[in-house]
This record gives sequence, structure tokens and C-alpha cells, in this order.
Amino acid sequence: MTRVEPNSYSPYATAALDVRHLFAMPAWLMASPRPGELAQTACGELAVIPEAPIKIEPGEAMPEGMCGTCVKARNADVVVAPSATTADCSECGLGTCHGPLCALCRTDLHDQWRLNNTTGRLDEASDAPEAAAEQEAGVVRVEGEAP
Repeated sequence: MTRVEPNSYSPYATAALDVRHLFAMPAWLMASPRPGELAQTACGELAVIPEAPIKIEPGEAMPEGMCGTCVKARNADVVVAPSATTADCSECGLGTCHGPLCALCRTDLHDQWRLNNTTGRLDEASDAPEAAAEQEAGVVRVEGEAP
């Protein structure tokens, strides 16, 4: 069985960095998010839309490296709702369950960050462990700020 790569890095993503996520595309959504954009996953978190979608035939097993919650949601044909509001967004003041920033502000900030980022993925020599720990803790760094 093949193993898929995790979604690309974004300092504004809230989904686990070590697995690939599936995206919930509701029928009412007029335009699907494009590769590189930040979107809600089937597990209720936010991740970067990959360049190449995973192609799975009906009845075919999911590849290794997938988010278990996303796979369960897909198999049950449901989308996991984000957790209840736990704080107010530090940018706009709306309620959020995604740490100190709401999904809308995270998406806007991701788009700004992406314009200044050429790789979209941290390399092994970078601060990936620190960035992952900070992301998990909800820490958001200002562009150019040292860790």
C-alpha cells in the first residue's frame, strides 16, 4: 500500500502536521478551495489543500499516512464539527475553537503568508519541531519574528 505525504505546512493550520487530511466540500459551496489554500478538513481542523488530490476508487482502501478521524468521517459520510467556541479571536473578536485565531482570520493570514513563502513546507533542517509544537500550542509568530 502506498503512503501519502502530509499536507503542506502553514503556520495558520490547526490540523496535525504528520498526516494527510481529507477536505469536506459541501454541495452548497459554489467553488472548491484551490491547492495551497487553507480549508476545513473532515476532522474539523484547518489544513492546506494539496497540489494533487488523492484518487481512490470505490471500495479501495485508504493509503497509509491518512488522518484517522478524516477517514472515519469519510466512511460515515459525515463531517466532524469543530469543537465548541473556547476563546475570542485575537484579530477580530469573534468566537473561535481554533486557538487564538478564528478560521476566517487564519485563512486571511495564511493567504498573506503564502504570498511571501516559496516552499510551503518546512525542510528537515528548519525549525519544524519548534514550529509544530508552537502550532499545537496555538502560538502565532509575526512575520520575521525569531522563535
